[in-house]
Amino acid sequence: MLRVSETYWAGKGKLLRLLSELEASDSYLRTLYFTPASLVPRKPRSPASAANLKATRIDAVLEEIGESETGAVVFMGEHQIIAVVPPFPQATEKTSEGVDASPLRDLLNS
Repeated sequence: MLRVSETYWAGKGKLLRLLSELEASDSYLRTLYFTPASLVPRKPRSPASAANLKATRIDAVLEEIGESETGAVVFMGEHQIIAVVPPFPQATEKTSEGVDASPLRDLLNS
C-alpha cells in the first residue's frame, strides 16, 4: 500500500539540495524519468506475483502524480519513493540503477 507522507513545493535551491542528498544516500536503488506523454492513466496491475510488486508501486506513485505537463522523476528505494514533478518538461524517458540526478539537475540549470 502506498502512503503519501509529505507533499511540498520546492524552489530550485531546495530541489538541488534534495538531489545532492539523494546522491549521497545509498537508500535508492533505481531512478525513472517519465515524459508527460508517459503519464497517461494506466490500467492497474494485478499484484498476484512478486515481479509485479515494483510495477504496482510505480503505478501507484504515477497515479498519485496524475497527468503532468512536465513529466516526473521517481527515485525508488526499498522502503521509500521520492517523486519529483520538474518545473520544465522532461524530454526523454530513462531508467537508471541507483540515483541518477544529472538529467534533472541539467534541466534545472538550463
